[in-house]
Amino acid sequence: MSNVAIDRNGQPVLADKIPPSHWKILKATYSLEDFRMACCMSPAIPKTSSNGLAFFSHHDDDCATGAETRWHREAKALVVANLATLGFECREEVISESRAAAWRADTYFEVERRRIVIELQKSYQHLDDFLRRQQRYVDAGIENYWLLRHNNFLSLIRALRKLRLKREFGGKLSSQGMFPCIPELPVAYLETGDAPLVKGVNFLQISLADWLRAVVEVRFQWYDGSWIIG
Repeated sequence: MSNVAIDRNGQPVLADKIPPSHWKILKATYSLEDFRMACCMSPAIPKTSSNGLAFFSHHDDDCATGAETRWHREAKALVVANLATLGFECREEVISESRAAAWRADTYFEVERRRIVIELQKSYQHLDDFLRRQQRYVDAGIENYWLLRHNNFLSLIRALRKLRLKREFGGKLSSQGMFPCIPELPVAYLETGDAPLVKGVNFLQISLADWLRAVVEVRFQWYDGSWIIG
């Protein structure tokens, strides 16, 4: 987290000096190469914390001057390895060729004419940033699925619950209950280790290999209010 980033012209930009209304527009319209972190010149992402603080964050959650987090490295390696066992070549850190629709995928592979990304998100990210990044992939004709670390998943679930209550139930909890999921954001969390598991709401629990197979076979689906294996 940093208050300062470097823009395309090499000039410093201070997050706390930008009016909130302008910051909201900036988050919705920026391109990946618009800002760089001052510490290491890696891509910087404008974000807003849960208490309304504007800041810049490393695109990959960690500083390029330091070691990549163990969870992030391990998660990417597990996705690549498990897809290889299914017969698919998956690459890490793939960058779009278009500057107009810039994206950088943690892992990327193709199935016939489908282009698929699995994003591994370790640290906190505002719901607006999840939705913005998801829409960027949609606009590029790419399927994107999120695997989070558990504590980050819990934070996102709380935000999704508030969103659904506001958007669908007028801010009041439905008497029939609801799952904290939305159809435009396919998400679960990943437990790494010797037997990696993908878990989520509605009792989702499946091996990483089987979850990836479900993605390939279009069986990780939105159904009746949650993301399930069909």
